[in-house]
Amino acid sequence: MNIAITGDKKIAFKIKNLLENEKIDNIKIDIITSEDFIRLDVNLLQKYNVIYINASEDEQAIMKKANELHEYDYKGFIVLISNNINLAVKGYDVGAFKYIILDDNIVAQVKKSIVDIIKIRRKKENYILLNDNKVKIKNIVYVESDLHKIKVHLSNKNDVIQLNGKLDEFERRINMYGFIRIHKSYLVNCIYILNISRYNATLSIYDNIQLPIPKDRYKEIKCIYQMFLERDCV
Repeated sequence: MNIAITGDKKIAFKIKNLLENEKIDNIKIDIITSEDFIRLDVNLLQKYNVIYINASEDEQAIMKKANELHEYDYKGFIVLISNNINLAVKGYDVGAFKYIILDDNIVAQVKKSIVDIIKIRRKKENYILLNDNKVKIKNIVYVESDLHKIKVHLSNKNDVIQLNGKLDEFERRINMYGFIRIHKSYLVNCIYILNISRYNATLSIYDNIQLPIPKDRYKEIKCIYQMFLERDCV
């Protein structure tokens, strides 16, 4: 899950630390100053699944940018933060999912916001477009890098979609849906991992195919997978 936090750095780092302590798999958090947020092209903000927008600084310009993002049909979640309670009403105009007031209860408010977002994301039936094929993300078993192409292996063993591009780019498209990059050449959907043992990931389908895990990343991968299991059971 890609998250951006804008505005005052002290508050942003507080939120960042809080989110990193939550059990969220494949989380990546960027802190963006208010000035940079105002200047950024909305296309560059589309990569974020969640944007915490602190409107306490330069409120008018920040809200104008938030509205621009909303009108551009931003698909993620906007969480508006401010010490101005009257801004809560304006939040609806920019498609804000939640409004967080800057007070002593900010920790609880942030926790509630991310829990609610994760619940909604889990309930959605997510699709991805691959070579004009509309594919359910839950049907993607693993993605394999093959030189300058990638092969997307689906739950039907005979279904493999080949695409031009790099695995890094494809990973950015789907990493928020519970995929682990177990190897430079393999991106695996956690729901199909039967177990992880030295130094392989055994899948629950494809006759229990095993995919390699580099020795130097084994502990990290196993930890990420364990976090996925714990989160998925919540």
